[in-house]
Amino acid sequence: YHSTVPGEGFEVRDITQFVQGQHQLLPTLEREVTGMKSGDEKKVDLPAERGFGPYDAKKKKTVPRIDLPGGTKEGDVLQDRAGNQATVAQLSDNSAVMDYNHPLAGKPISVQIKILRVDNPS
Repeated sequence: YHSTVPGEGFEVRDITQFVQGQHQLLPTLEREVTGMKSGDEKKVDLPAERGFGPYDAKKKKTVPRIDLPGGTKEGDVLQDRAGNQATVAQLSDNSAVMDYNHPLAGKPISVQIKILRVDNPS
């Protein structure tokens, strides 16, 4: 697949394997690939609500800077003690604002899908 965020310069190209119906893809994309065969291609434009959801300001938390690893910079992606990923949104001398939103939350995405191979699960 090839994913972009229009107007933001974000781009991902990847090959992935998945089992249909196992919820390994965004639900919208899983529905879109249903019935596709090897060689089929499709472009899917997803508004934020159907992609990674709306941006939620309540998912920002302020933590003591001393709790972060040394050398941490704004924009770094860290894992908290519970294993949740968060982006360092803002740093001050004593604290940091951690953003637990998905990096693509609140953004529309465009996905170009090409089915390379379809196998029957065994």
